Amino acid sequence: MKYYFSDILIILFMFMLINATHTYLHESIDADICENFGGTANVEYSFLMQGGTTKCTTTDGAIYHTINDIVSYTTSILILTMFACLIFLTLFFEKRYSSYANKKRLSTANEIILKTHVR
Repeated sequence: MKYYFSDILIILFMFMLINATHTYLHESIDADICENFGGTANVEYSFLMQGGTTKCTTTDGAIYHTINDIVSYTTSILILTMFACLIFLTLFFEKRYSSYANKKRLSTANEIILKTHVR
């Protein structure tokens, strides 16, 4: 498990960066929707931009803003889940076959050492 610790930290940082980018783009789109319906938007971001809220002053803007939230977050959850699965599988097989190759090299080296010392 200690071999996965650095990989997990890198992946966590990567997801936080992706989430911050998604939050910024998503809240900007929500603000544009509100302004296109004649209202004003107030955008607030949470710690490290890991989430945000957009308040809209018009009813129509708020309705389309909610529809955009549902579609956007459902899509992003599906995409991030597929991406996380690909990353996990890549790390899993890389670690598995990398350790298998190392064990094979070590066993071959041990056989050579045993053959030379047995003579």
